[in-house]
Amino acid sequence: MSISWNFKVDRARVHFSHDGGTQPRQGQVSNLSSPKMDLKNFKPCFLIAMPELLDPNFFKSVVFLTEYNEHGASGFIINRPTDLVLGKSIILTESTLNPAYNEVHLYNGGPVEKDKLWIIYDGSYHSDPNDAIIADNIVIARDILLLTDHERTLNPAHFKIIHGFSGWGPAQLEKEIAVSAWITCPLSHALFFETQTEKIWQSAIKALGIDPHKLIGPQSPFVN
Repeated sequence: MSISWNFKVDRARVHFSHDGGTQPRQGQVSNLSSPKMDLKNFKPCFLIAMPELLDPNFFKSVVFLTEYNEHGASGFIINRPTDLVLGKSIILTESTLNPAYNEVHLYNGGPVEKDKLWIIYDGSYHSDPNDAIIADNIVIARDILLLTDHERTLNPAHFKIIHGFSGWGPAQLEKEIAVSAWITCPLSHALFFETQTEKIWQSAIKALGIDPHKLIGPQSPFVN
């Protein structure tokens, strides 16, 4: 049985209706430290969950962190594909989906606002002056034109359709990083678009010169 969503454009987001949702759960922390986040000089980066962060929403996740300020932080998990495909999961209200994208899978971006969708694509293969270039040719679309363009088809390997996002309240992420629930990693175009999804977490850890098999953490409870 498929789920149907109705879309409407709202800047970088495309809204859709959904009758479900998830809430953060408990997890555990690791003992690997990460540099302190700098509010004044923040640049988008990856957050890598440590292996003992057992919250099912974030276990071995890599988050594309796009916003960090005194009000909190937000981003998108990029290595959590779902079984949902566009052609069987959405109903566009004002246009039609390019049929080449019918079998493109949605990604679960996090437990917050599961009723919204974001399109993040590789700016090396597509460009729109209205879209938001984050860094390293990683771009967030401001509308759904990429999906409804029937004259040009973008290779699905060059974009991710993400529903929901990950969010933290004021100072929450700093506390989680301080107890080594997460470590940070510079953005990587190759990690985002060229790495097999199931290898993104391991590859992100290795990019820091760390052997993921040697990560060991204390058995102390951590609540996200």
